Amino acid sequence: VAPSKTGASKAWQRCQAALEVAPDDRNDEHMEQITKFSKGIHFFKYITTAQRLDLCKSMQQRHLKKSQVVMHGTDSNEAIENIWYVVIQGRVDMCVKTHAEGSTYRMCSFKEGDTFAASYMKMFQTSPNIVAHIEAATDTNCIVITIPEQYKAEFKTNTRPLWYEELAQFFHISINEAATELGMCMSAIKKICRRHGISRWPHRKLASVNKTVAMLQSKINTAEDDASRSALRSEAVNVLTMKLRLTINPSYLVRDESVLLQPTMNAGTSQMMQSSVSGVPGGMGGGDMHGDNSGLSSGSSNGGGGGG
Repeated sequence: VAPSKTGASKAWQRCQAALEVAPDDRNDEHMEQITKFSKGIHFFKYITTAQRLDLCKSMQQRHLKKSQVVMHGTDSNEAIENIWYVVIQGRVDMCVKTHAEGSTYRMCSFKEGDTFAASYMKMFQTSPNIVAHIEAATDTNCIVITIPEQYKAEFKTNTRPLWYEELAQFFHISINEAATELGMCMSAIKKICRRHGISRWPHRKLASVNKTVAMLQSKINTAEDDASRSALRSEAVNVLTMKLRLTINPSYLVRDESVLLQPTMNAGTSQMMQSSVSGVPGGMGGGDMHGDNSGLSSGSSNGGGGGG
């Protein structure tokens, strides 16, 4: 099922009717409709038939109202660690705040066919001052999938976001060094990257952003007046936001200009942020980085490695 048609398909309508029945009361016909619909969802692409059936047995649907918070980074309930959402209709955004009273930044977007879970928030909460939450940007229909305890270990290599987290730990080094650290050949890493929508390894981009942050910090320290320091701090926040965006799956980046960044910015800063998304100076835009051997071309990938 194509993501843009998922929520309007007849398969979804039949699945939705089956999901309205309590899990313990579902018959074979209900399970057939739910299972059939699941075959068009990327989340289920790399799992076994037995796993698919078990997940479909407990699958539920949830309707989210616009601006409704789905989960918050301060939630301590371990149960949410085993719950995954798949967006069927609407859009859900990942948001961060640098402090309780600070501005809200919309970092990435999950649209029809995309999956999200609490594990995404961990990638953003890199310091005690940063708090993430996931909220509905529009009225949204989702299916909710609970991972049974016996599958938790297996889903570490079968689910897309967890593999992305594993890769993200090595974004600060070259792809060659990452391959060595992971004990995998280059072609296997490139294959996994393509599955995640990573067109180029972000090592050099992150290094460029880090250099810009250091430069801004130096200017802040030597600024002669409060107005200059304030402007530089605002620019530094936007650059740090850019850095956060580089650590997430680029296929989930918010492309809608109206939600790129919530706080008001001057024209120069706004242009810098929008340019960063397309690859200048720190974006994850298309094209290969041949000098770093990190271009993820669509050539053959015959190397080993996990990832489902």
